[in-house]
Amino acid sequence: MPSRWSSPDSSRSSSTSDESEYNGDTHQHVELSGDDYQSLRVELSRRGIGNYKCPHSKTCKKGGWKDGDFVVFKQNSAFKAHLQKHEKPFKCDLPGCNNRSGFARLDQLQRHKQKVQH
Repeated sequence: MPSRWSSPDSSRSSSTSDESEYNGDTHQHVELSGDDYQSLRVELSRRGIGNYKCPHSKTCKKGGWKDGDFVVFKQNSAFKAHLQKHEKPFKCDLPGCNNRSGFARLDQLQRHKQKVQH
C-alpha cells in the first residue's frame, strides 16, 4: 500500500520512461506542513510497514538520501527514528547548557547530562 507521505512527482513529465534515478519508483518526497507532519507522526505511532521517504529528500544529510537515490524506510519504526534525527525532540533543560539543537534519542540526552559540565 503506498504511503500518503510519498506522492507522484508532479515536476516530471508523465512521458518520461527513465525512472532509474528514483529506483524505478515514480514517487518523490512531499513537503509537509505542520498539520501534515502531525498526521504523519500519528500514522507512525502505529506498528506497521510502508514505503516511507524522507521529506527532506536530496537535502537530507542524515541517511535519507544515499548515492543519489532516496533511502526507502520499510518499517514505521525505522522512519520514525530517521525523522527524530531531523527533529531532535530531546532537549537539555539544565541551566547553563549551550546545546540548543537537542538530541535525536533519549539515551543521547541522558549521556549528555551525565558527561557534560554545565
